[in-house]
Amino acid sequence: MDEEYRAYPWVSAPDDRFTLALVLDVGEVLVRHGYPAPSGAVLVELTAGLFRALHAGSF
Repeated sequence: MDEEYRAYPWVSAPDDRFTLALVLDVGEVLVRHGYPAPSGAVLVELTAGLFRALHAGSF
């Protein structure tokens, strides 16, 4: 389980602001700008990238 937390830091991070709704909202904005809807591995990478951008230096 520890490796899972390292691979997906948002799972163990107690930040009530970082929700699936936030990630999906960002995905909707990308779709409006002509990008394909994120799904599967792309959705995971979007989530990880967004988390890293918002919590730079935390992990």
